[in-house]
Amino acid sequence: MKKILLGMLLLVSLMLCVSSPVWALLADLDAANAAYKQGHYDEAIRLYTKVIEYRITAEGAVADMLRADKAAAYANRGMCWKRKGDYDRAIFDLTAALSLAVGPGRCSVRHKRGGVYYLKGDWDKALEDFTADETCFWNSQDKLIVGHISITKGHYYGAVRLISDSIRSDPGNANAFCIRGLAWANKGIYYKAIADFDMAIAINPNLTQAITMRNKVLEKQRKTGTGQ
Repeated sequence: MKKILLGMLLLVSLMLCVSSPVWALLADLDAANAAYKQGHYDEAIRLYTKVIEYRITAEGAVADMLRADKAAAYANRGMCWKRKGDYDRAIFDLTAALSLAVGPGRCSVRHKRGGVYYLKGDWDKALEDFTADETCFWNSQDKLIVGHISITKGHYYGAVRLISDSIRSDPGNANAFCIRGLAWANKGIYYKAIADFDMAIAINPNLTQAITMRNKVLEKQRKTGTGQ
């Protein structure tokens, strides 16, 4: 009986030793996520890098879990770089995350990368990421970005539809009203543009873009002599 108990104890000890790197990885990932949520991006980057650099041999469900964790580490490190304004590094990490992600997680990573391309000013690549998979769901921020890009393509009514959907989900977003106002202004429907700029300014009185665009539209309206 003692030999059996001793054997079981040895087996449990062996399992703990083998799995200890996995637990260490998970602990570092949790710590990295906590640092990210607290806005400590340099510390989060250090910890995500540590997770990415783990080399653990595994099979089956454990291998799948580790792949998902590394995808998350790359994606979240990419978002840290985004927060720091380093868009090239963010895109590199999100591309690495996309190569590891499976299932619905790919949509989230692709849209995050699209958002970074948008901020970088590479709007064609941003639009490519947002439209690559028609089964992916767009959140309110995604719709706002695609709507803004649609304005530059001359698709004003499509832009208004998307931005209006975004506003319904997030009615306190001054930027959304400002961008929809831009769509109406480009379409020449000035009274709707002014109404949206007024709403943007009411939400955020310091939104200089809305103030500037409102003044420009009022001037156009005055010159054309139309109340449209």
